[in-house]
Amino acid sequence: MAASYISSLEPKQSFHATYTTNVRLGDALLDTHCTLHVTHVFPPDVFVDPYELVDQQADSYSFNLTGLLDVELPVSAVSPEGQTLSLDVTTKKARTEGSVLSVQVPLHARYGNPSPSGYHDIPIPWPDVFWRCHITHDSTDSSMKDSYTAASIIPIHPSLDAPNTPRAETLRIPVANPNHLPYVETGTAAAVLAAFLFLVYTFVTAARRMASQSKPERYKS
Repeated sequence: MAASYISSLEPKQSFHATYTTNVRLGDALLDTHCTLHVTHVFPPDVFVDPYELVDQQADSYSFNLTGLLDVELPVSAVSPEGQTLSLDVTTKKARTEGSVLSVQVPLHARYGNPSPSGYHDIPIPWPDVFWRCHITHDSTDSSMKDSYTAASIIPIHPSLDAPNTPRAETLRIPVANPNHLPYVETGTAAAVLAAFLFLVYTFVTAARRMASQSKPERYKS
């Protein structure tokens, strides 16, 4: 039986989501010389926190993450390359043909650019999934040893149950609406002025109280 996979994203409207890839393992799993790999290419609108992966997913996979790691920057301040996450998945818990292995990656969205709709949709492509098998061959070259080991890549294709297109999940995040900017600026200015007046009132009130308490007490005759 050939291996296959299907991916999903939950929740679909949030700054924090989980990208799950369910891999139905095929007969390559029966060969202990094969390892399972999942490679994500994420757009700059989202990022993976490597420390979170170490804390939460260490038992599920090892990983290599390339690209910008600054988690504080908005999307307007990052390069368009995004991140590439390569996973070496642990298959020890699923050693039978036909088993389904769930590979989860926590994602976080960056603050997006303003939009009149008040939302920004982020398409996130499905990962590439494949077996990497180390196969021993008998050598026909007399100058080499009797055998040698070569790495072979066996791609795993999306499940037939998956939709044909698009091979991507969409994450929707709220963003600022530029049409609301005048109201926001007016409200911000009013809030700052109110806070300033309150501080002045509090200071004056405290000063008067301290002044009255420092006067000598008068006794009636």
